[in-house]
Amino acid sequence: AGFMDEPKGRALLIGATGLCGGAVGDRLVRDGWSVRAFLRPGRDRQDLAFDAQSIAYGGLLSQAELEAAMADVDCVLYFASSSVPATSSRDPTIEFEASLVCLNNTLLAMSRAGVRRIVFPSSGGTVYGPVQAEAKEGQALAPTSGYGLGKVLAEETIRFYARAHGLNYTILRLTNVYGS
Repeated sequence: AGFMDEPKGRALLIGATGLCGGAVGDRLVRDGWSVRAFLRPGRDRQDLAFDAQSIAYGGLLSQAELEAAMADVDCVLYFASSSVPATSSRDPTIEFEASLVCLNNTLLAMSRAGVRRIVFPSSGGTVYGPVQAEAKEGQALAPTSGYGLGKVLAEETIRFYARAHGLNYTILRLTNVYGS
């Protein structure tokens, strides 16, 4: 059984205005989930592609805002992104300074708020490195770009919080996401 087959609950969707986050939010709402969208100040309900039950405003660098947004939620869907493969391949620093710091802040806020479930979209296309055939889930990770390295480090950060704080997680290794 997958995440979507679990009993419906209350989810905090981080990255709700993005392409993937918007599609996930729409699907969750249609499937009966109560979804709270976490939006940066300056964004509003009109920026969403779905009808969120509630909105929390804040930034991923603020523990207090993250913890407040997590009140009464069962899980966090972390679809925020600070980079794309092209930008982080030129300078992988963004993966460390922006993406990983924000993810770590979210995981720390989850542990403090008592939220024990996270869904994280990784990248099936960049974490394995060059492959001759179809990549398999258990295959060794060998990223060849800063973006892929950032995704591998994010996955390992989530696994650390699982071991240290009892977090349950689902990591989705998405490939070839496209749309508008």
